[in-house]
Amino acid sequence: MGPARIEEGLPALHSIGPKPTVLLVHPDAVTRTVVASELADAFEFVCASSGEQAERMYLTRRPDVIVVDDGVTDTTPRSLVEGLRELDPRLRAVFLVERRPDAVVWRLAELGTVLANRSDLERLRVALFKEVRALHSEQARTERAQRRAEDETRRDAPESIRKSGD
Repeated sequence: MGPARIEEGLPALHSIGPKPTVLLVHPDAVTRTVVASELADAFEFVCASSGEQAERMYLTRRPDVIVVDDGVTDTTPRSLVEGLRELDPRLRAVFLVERRPDAVVWRLAELGTVLANRSDLERLRVALFKEVRALHSEQARTERAQRRAEDETRRDAPESIRKSGD
């Protein structure tokens, strides 16, 4: 029997809809291509080589998760994600870092998942699964709260208003 894949035991993403979209921000074109092709079975990738390009891609595609390599030179991963979170506070992030001081890693960890080994695609796959699952759990909680609020509003409305709304 072969080794088990790391994501075994995580819920199937197809149960939550179409493939989640991932914005991969990495300065190296070969790496972007390899990552996107290796993980294409579970995720749809859009890629950017810079922070500026990532901002444009985010606005047009609204991905579920952003993956930012710390090798991007026109911005810092933290600045990029914080700026995009101003547009969408629910944005989920994964950071790829290499040989960073602990203080930098801790600051990034406040914003998302940090992976120290850039080339470990299985760990990246699991991190993406977890971020997408967290995003969908958050959306489900928000939708349930909205339904509860609507139900309470209907229940508290006078009888004449409830009948006219049917």
